[in-house]
Order: sequence, then C-alpha cells, then structure tokens
Amino acid sequence: MKAKEPIKKICEFCGCEFEAYTQTARYCSHDCNRKAYREMKRKEVISLTASMTSQTKRERAKTNLSEREYISISEAASLLGWCKQTVYNYCHKGIIPAKRLSQRTTLIRKKDIEALFDVIEPYEVLTTGVRKPIDEWYTIDEVTEKYGLLRHRIRKIINAESIPTKKVGTHTLIGKSTQSSPLNSQ
Repeated sequence: MKAKEPIKKICEFCGCEFEAYTQTARYCSHDCNRKAYREMKRKEVISLTASMTSQTKRERAKTNLSEREYISISEAASLLGWCKQTVYNYCHKGIIPAKRLSQRTTLIRKKDIEALFDVIEPYEVLTTGVRKPIDEWYTIDEVTEKYGLLRHRIRKIINAESIPTKKVGTHTLIGKSTQSSPLNSQ
C-alpha cells in the first residue's frame, strides 16, 4: 500500500538514507535490491556446500573405518568421540595398546578398542576430593594478623597445600580445622 507522504528509511544493503513510498521497502534502489538478493543466494549456496562437504567427510570416514583393521590416533578419537590427546593419554598408560611405526605414525587395532568394552566393571564414584565440612573459618585479614604473613604469601600456601577456601560475598574464608594445614602448624 502506498503511503501519502514519503517515509525516511535506511537501505539495508548500502546504508544510505532514502525516502520510501511503501512501508515494506527495504532498499534505496533496484540496484541495491538486486545486489542484496545475490549476496543472500551466495550465502545460501556456501552454507549448503559446507554442510554437504562435512556430511560426505563423515560418511567417508565411517566407511573407511569399517573396512580397515588398523586406525590412526585421530581416527580412533573420532570413532570414540574423544579428543586426540585423550587417546594418546590412554595409549601412554597402556589402556589402549598402540604401535608407533614412526615419529609421526601410531596405529591402533580396532579389536583393541572394541576389547575395552568387552569386560565392563560396575561404575564407581570417585571420592578423592571429599572433605569433612569445616565449621570455623578464618578471613585473610585474621590470618595476616595471627601469623604475620603477607596476603600473596597466604595465597601461595593455600594453593600449594590445597587448603579449603570458600567465597562469601567479596571475602575469601580459609578453613581453620584442617589436619595438615601449614597455617595451624606455625
């Protein structure tokens, strides 16, 4: 529908201000409209091509892996859904048997990866980081007064000895009742 008075708008393609006579006008000229349409179509083709390329790469990798008996570290990582470093770590620990053929080539048998899941042990929750709740806490200011240490030195001790801390607002609290705390032994 045509407006009675021209409407001030900004062209979506070139950014110039223009007077539009309809509310749906988006471009200042037929030339900007044509260029914007071509740009939109170009982006659609690029995204379609990229998705097709990644799809064919994945399919090619799946067919190649199913036919081969030995696979590389990166192929094992994609097969397991892990990063390459995790596969390397498992190879170094001896969990996944691997053969280094050269400085740049390491191969793994697919049977060995499948054998990882042959014997499945019950899942156990790791309890290494569980600590008893601490009822009493120092503030960093109390530690500096009591022991005469500078703030940065307290931070180093906390990090080195894994002393439990917690944040309350802007204050950092340090646990009083740790068994092997260097702050308690001084």
